[in-house]
Amino acid sequence: MTGFEKFIKFLSAEVQSPLAPFGVFHLVFFLIIIAVAVVLSVKLKNCSDKTYRLTLFIIWLVIFVFEIYKQLVAPYSFDSEKAIYSYNFNDIPYQFCSTIHYVLLPIVFLKDGKVRDAITSFTAFYVFLAGFMVTVFPDQLKSLREVGLCIQTMVHHGAQVIAGAFIAVRMRKKINLKFFLSGTIVFLAFLALAVILNFALSPENIGGKVINFFYISPYHNCPLPVLGDIRKSVPWIVFFLIYFIGFMLVAGIIALGFYYLGKLIKTEEQ
Repeated sequence: MTGFEKFIKFLSAEVQSPLAPFGVFHLVFFLIIIAVAVVLSVKLKNCSDKTYRLTLFIIWLVIFVFEIYKQLVAPYSFDSEKAIYSYNFNDIPYQFCSTIHYVLLPIVFLKDGKVRDAITSFTAFYVFLAGFMVTVFPDQLKSLREVGLCIQTMVHHGAQVIAGAFIAVRMRKKINLKFFLSGTIVFLAFLALAVILNFALSPENIGGKVINFFYISPYHNCPLPVLGDIRKSVPWIVFFLIYFIGFMLVAGIIALGFYYLGKLIKTEEQ
């Protein structure tokens, strides 16, 4: 092995058996994530704009570092002293949960305005939703053997919950139907790009490789609970509409919850 491959092997320490969802590892991380989200939202609910932007930048930096680790380690497996490289194209950071990479920095650096509000809304409700789903049901743990990758998936999705909750509480006075719909437009834009990429990078165009961005490819099954069964039962366009409308409805419920939480905070502050 080369020196680089030895370094990757060092970073790829494995657990003896897969870490099951709702095991000690998962539950400890889940409690830490919820605690951090609550403490951050409570302590910084009225923070200055500078503190708000700096906090989001720190969250982005953490997940960016862990993403670099994932991209380095995930493609490698080791057979005795032999390193085997096989990149999983679904690890390209363009899944629903990957969108946090692309939305935090605009919130940090853009001036206040409609574009920043739309991205803020998307992050507070849709990114929060995607992260919360995986944080509660981290099925990836069953297929991961590397300790670092198990930590990475919990940190990444936990950061979505933390950032989403913090943003929603900090920006609670802006939450209304118009604000929510602006975030839905951003969600639809991400979905549209995923559809375009999935069609362009079809198996026959990329030598049989599997690419399934947002898990909505017309060429592959959806691995997500419930949605996977729907994908097998209906035409692709129907599945896509159910996917979009379903996430929009649940994100809307989350937005409504944060709206009433904002009302409660306002009452307590009076």
